[in-house]
Amino acid sequence: MSVERSNYILAHDHAWLELTVDAPIQGKADCMMVIAINDEPFLSEPLFTTGRPLRIKTGFLFAIPVGPTQIDAQLRGCADHFASLELEVTKDTLLRLRADDKSLVKEGEENYVRETLEGVAERLEQLHQTHAKDRQALERQLASQSRLLLGGFVAVLLIMAIALLLWWRGNRRNTGQPAGSV
Repeated sequence: MSVERSNYILAHDHAWLELTVDAPIQGKADCMMVIAINDEPFLSEPLFTTGRPLRIKTGFLFAIPVGPTQIDAQLRGCADHFASLELEVTKDTLLRLRADDKSLVKEGEENYVRETLEGVAERLEQLHQTHAKDRQALERQLASQSRLLLGGFVAVLLIMAIALLLWWRGNRRNTGQPAGSV
């Protein structure tokens, strides 16, 4: 599938297909996995065999359009096996399929939205806005507490000034000096 085709699918309602291939191979080790969706070629990839006896263990993940879908999977070269599966593909799901040397089966389906740079940028902007709102609320709270603290400090100074004035007046009376003389 071309990048342009993939981008087109991603720009519209789509789902994701995860295909796991696990198949024993008889004979040649040269294998090719070919996937067609609604008769459109989607994947044509060489597969590498491992072990003795030869076996293919690999997987693929790619976007597919939504709607009624026929998925054709073919192992070429090493097994010449063909399997087909019809299903309804819904938006923002991950379809898990498994292919072996005999069949193509659906193993599961789950909600799935793949991250994009735009999505990450949107979430960062939301976090920035939330942080800005929290900061403004914190600054208002700090200003309010600062005014309260300043008011308390002024009240304590005023009480101390009154107490000092009363002490000074009372001390002058006890010494016999008139209140206004030095």
